[in-house]
Amino acid sequence: WRRICDLEGIRAQPLHADDVADLSAVWAATTLGSGGGKKRGAGGGSSRAATPAMGGAAGGGEVPVPTLSSMGCQVLLLTQPFTPRSISDRVDEVWFRDLGFVRVGKILGQCAASARYVDPEGRGELRLVNGGVISEGEGAEAQISHPDDDETECCLVVDSGFSLTHVVPTYQCQAVSRAIRRLNIGGRAITNLLKEWVSYRQWNMMDETALVNEAKEALCYVLPSSGQYDAEMAEARKTKAGYREYDREFVLPDFAETFTGSVRLASGLRKRLDQKEREKERRERKELKKRQKQKEREKEEAERKEKADEGESKDDENAKRGKKKKKDGKRKMGTENANKEEDADDDDNAVGDNDNNDDEVDSDEETDEQRLKRIQRMKEEERRRRELEEESRQALALSVERFAAPEILFRPDDVGLDQGGIAETIVQSVEACPDYLRAAMYQNVLITGGNARIPGFTQRLESELRSLAPSQYAVRVCVPQDPVTYAWKGAQKISQQVSISAVSAGPNPSKNETIAAFRKCFVDRIQWEAGATGNNGTEDD
Repeated sequence: WRRICDLEGIRAQPLHADDVADLSAVWAATTLGSGGGKKRGAGGGSSRAATPAMGGAAGGGEVPVPTLSSMGCQVLLLTQPFTPRSISDRVDEVWFRDLGFVRVGKILGQCAASARYVDPEGRGELRLVNGGVISEGEGAEAQISHPDDDETECCLVVDSGFSLTHVVPTYQCQAVSRAIRRLNIGGRAITNLLKEWVSYRQWNMMDETALVNEAKEALCYVLPSSGQYDAEMAEARKTKAGYREYDREFVLPDFAETFTGSVRLASGLRKRLDQKEREKERRERKELKKRQKQKEREKEEAERKEKADEGESKDDENAKRGKKKKKDGKRKMGTENANKEEDADDDDNAVGDNDNNDDEVDSDEETDEQRLKRIQRMKEEERRRRELEEESRQALALSVERFAAPEILFRPDDVGLDQGGIAETIVQSVEACPDYLRAAMYQNVLITGGNARIPGFTQRLESELRSLAPSQYAVRVCVPQDPVTYAWKGAQKISQQVSISAVSAGPNPSKNETIAAFRKCFVDRIQWEAGATGNNGTEDD
């Protein structure tokens, strides 16, 4: 946290009771920041962008870049449900006593996401999953559209993150505390399970969490239904490893030329693909030979026709010459025969010249067959070179692990956890809400967290939730474009609204009530010294 303050240009000034005579005077002279990277200083109340802290003047008469004092700054922290009181108290102590901030706010990350959900600007970032329809192609996203505002101010936030998965129903951006549910499975459990499987079947990857997590993000996906999972597992037992359509290899980086992993087809699928390419090339060669033979036949037929025409013309000419010979007499017969022999010699020489010219053309120009052979030879050499290069790199072979690891989000009993899946947890949370909120909760399901990026996750959740929810309720599931930062953007908006409302109230009474509830999440140092704690955004039963 101190490093973050340094990067934001905030100079931490630890405050102690002996150093400050009147803390109320400090608070009165401080105008709180408005979020979004802007803070307000204690003197004059002018706003400026926070800049990284500088050690001093660079020389040459330059004015050093001023830094903000923590005595004029507030901070808003995103917390998780069921945070122990001891940890929360220690966090307050660090921010107030060690870093010197005068006001600290704590709000549930799910409440911040719901605030973004009800905001028209944040609703434009959402995508609506329609009936769990999955486009063609592995891991393809569903057909999406923007959800409409039903003006119920309800939102059921499903936050599936690294460590845990929380289901938090909210009304007017405040969590319904008695309906909060937690599933003790997150992205870390999937990564650890993948590490164990890979270490058992291939190499020891127990200490390579980052690499296995990268492989998980690149290759894992969720199947559309539990029944299809069972069918795929049964089919995998009948098919040889490396030849299944979903078999892939994660090529490990060598940290000399490559620093991130890459994905390639399994060895069996690569061989099958090479065979298909060779068969395609053979078919192309056969087609080319057929076309060449067809051209040769057409050429021969044309030559035969031409010779036949020439023979007919010569016969006519000979007949005319015969008649002339009879008229002229026997004296001219010898001369005409000599002329005929000279004409025949000229024809032979012309044919010989044409043949020589054809030979020169054939020797200078490359035929289609020769060109095809040369291209095939180059392709074969390039393919062998790539194969040798790929085989020299180490890779992790992943088959059924690609969809079996994320399946624990919907079937925790596969790893010995006595809990229901995400869909069952959502139904339990909604049933714990008041009756008049249940229909609105099913219609406003928001998925956040890193696991929402797993291909097929949102479609599977929507389909299972639809099968478990009562038939009279409409089920609508939404996912943001960036589910990881969605709650942070909501917290940024809350910080701005709270700072603006401190100066003037807005025209919307309902919105003013929500902002007033968020203001209760903040505690200043005077209140903290008196033992007060802020409301983190939960609604009392």
